[in-house]
Amino acid sequence: MTAKGSASSRTAILGIEGFVACVAGLLCWFGVSWAIRSPQVLVMDELGNLTRFLTDTYGHIFTFLPAAIYNDRPTGFILERVLYDRFGFNYTPQLCCFLTIHFSNCALAFLLLRRLGLERVLALASVGVFGVLSTTAQTATYLGAVFDVLGAFFVLTSTLAFLSEWRGAKALSAVLFFFAMRTKEFAIVLPMLFVVLTAMEMPLKPAGQFLGEAIRRLWAILLVWIIFVARYLSFVPSHHVSPDNPYLMHFDPATILTSFAYYGALVFGLENTMLGKSATIAAVALLSVLAYGITRRRIGLVFCVMAFVLLVLPVGTMPGQRSPYYAYAPQIFLLGATAFFLQDLTWWAVHSPSRRMMVTACLGLAMLGWGAWFRGSVYFVSRMYFSQTLREESTKSVEDVARVLPRVAPGSHVYVNSGSHTPWLFVAGPCAYYAVLIRDRAVSCFLGKPEAELRTLYAADTGPKYWLDYGEGGAITLGDPKTY
Repeated sequence: MTAKGSASSRTAILGIEGFVACVAGLLCWFGVSWAIRSPQVLVMDELGNLTRFLTDTYGHIFTFLPAAIYNDRPTGFILERVLYDRFGFNYTPQLCCFLTIHFSNCALAFLLLRRLGLERVLALASVGVFGVLSTTAQTATYLGAVFDVLGAFFVLTSTLAFLSEWRGAKALSAVLFFFAMRTKEFAIVLPMLFVVLTAMEMPLKPAGQFLGEAIRRLWAILLVWIIFVARYLSFVPSHHVSPDNPYLMHFDPATILTSFAYYGALVFGLENTMLGKSATIAAVALLSVLAYGITRRRIGLVFCVMAFVLLVLPVGTMPGQRSPYYAYAPQIFLLGATAFFLQDLTWWAVHSPSRRMMVTACLGLAMLGWGAWFRGSVYFVSRMYFSQTLREESTKSVEDVARVLPRVAPGSHVYVNSGSHTPWLFVAGPCAYYAVLIRDRAVSCFLGKPEAELRTLYAADTGPKYWLDYGEGGAITLGDPKTY
């Protein structure tokens, strides 16, 4: 190829990469922009999480070591508390702040995939698809999932620091790993990923030499990991979970493989198909790709597959508790593994560098095309409609409650006449709204009972009490105490 032809080809590729970058950015934006509207209020766990630390100082909220085996996540709680202290019940500005973390994750995912060896076009396309998935949209627009979004941020930054050659980068990686552990428990698998990465990067050596090199690279992170593992193990003798608890863990291979199948399919909206229910398909797919990646020494492919597997593993043992939020961090690596596999197929099938670049560009555009289609699909729209309706109904309830019963006395009893339907505002707690509003956990709410039973309880109540009638669309009116 002549110098002129080579320059022309590079210009074309740069133009395609620029186009792909713009489309990927737009998809990331359109994946979450539907949620930015006003007025909006906090809902569900966004309220429930705040009740845990209503009057505590930030210094009291943050602890260096966990005090429980599960749901001890002070970094996420502090972020929620900071946003509430600044914006109160107004959710829209909180969402805008929260989205800065999500968009940072998009940028970090691109940098990590590039660092692992993925072509720029495919890395951009992977990020664009990530930004427009329904699992991403549900998680990044729900402040109650702060642990998943912020946890992903620390996992990505810790990994990038570990891969850096800068002086002190490994120590920084250990610090970021510590914050990841204080944000969500799934980060406990991160040192295992670094061991895999170290093993793939190093040439074959005797076990002793490999062990020495691994310890030299990982000692700071392993030290943090050992401290946390020892701390969690100390809780095991006193940790008991009832058989009907959805968080009960099952460590049998069938359960775990079915979870891999479920979350892998959920990313693409296929969880109700055979792909999302077959442990056999999951096992064959994962083992086949891993075997291929290991034998061909494809570091990026192996790392991404193992990252997906290990990040899903903690929640994969809980078949009774499935959540789209759990897919937020693992799906970054599932998309990366898919892109690495497509890249490898291209390298195998196309030998001309110029044609290979064009095929890669076409694959990237095809991925973005699928993302654009998925954004407009009934599957995506229905899930966003549910989230939007939930928040709109809660906003209506807050507006009505603020008008008819803006304040309640500490220790009061609030009776909500809503029949079998529980108003979204009162799902968390179920009195988290008033607990947060007056910063008093003693207030109680009674709901979810037949009206006759609720009236009997109300009549027998001699303390400070209020009666609220719930209507369609979140409407709430204050009942006349004289009629009860």
